[in-house]
Amino acid sequence: MLEFLGIFNAVLFLGIAVFQLLLAFGKPLAEYSYGGRFTGVLPLPFRVASFVSSLFLVAFAFVYLQYTGFIFPGIDFPFFKWLIVGIVIFLFINTVGNLASQSKKEKFVMSPLSALACLAGVIILVLTW
Repeated sequence: MLEFLGIFNAVLFLGIAVFQLLLAFGKPLAEYSYGGRFTGVLPLPFRVASFVSSLFLVAFAFVYLQYTGFIFPGIDFPFFKWLIVGIVIFLFINTVGNLASQSKKEKFVMSPLSALACLAGVIILVLTW
């Protein structure tokens, strides 16, 4: 179950990373991000932020895959538990923000994704604490 949850979260994070890269490279999906403040293509500073976000999301995926033993089994990075705690807190805040978004598109697409990733992270922590 632990590996499944790690893979589940990694797939979510990598999928959202692809979405962030699409935003960064100018795809007109702005309504699904940043509170729906923009339509069409994001302004350049937000495109840069989306690119940076994609890097963090890939790192999150790696942390989950390693922590749950899917990659590098037997190698323990003790601080990864605390990274997972931080990611779960971030995901909780992110879910609340998405639910409060003025953008219905962001609210109905991104809220469930961040909530599921948060829940999976909590379960992983409970199983490994």
